[in-house]
Amino acid sequence: MKNDIRNELKAELDKMQKELHARDVNYTRLQSDLERYKEEEKKLSKYNLTLRMSLKEKNNQLEDVKGHQLFLQKLLEDRKCDKDKDNASTQCEAQTQ
Repeated sequence: MKNDIRNELKAELDKMQKELHARDVNYTRLQSDLERYKEEEKKLSKYNLTLRMSLKEKNNQLEDVKGHQLFLQKLLEDRKCDKDKDNASTQCEAQTQ
């Protein structure tokens, strides 16, 4: 009878130790996954920062190009006005002569 109780308790202890080991293995795997995810998050964060900085630089370049384009457009309009004024004064001179 004592042996039966002892065997039953030993079986229960073995069962609990197996469950504990399985949980420990699962916990270790989860810890490993968590560390891997944290490293991946750091990499993605750095990549995201790099992309945002690159986008900001491209936007600055675009603004520079737009400013240059407006300058050239204004210059072209001024030259057209000057050319129109020259043509108008030449026509006026031709009519008076």
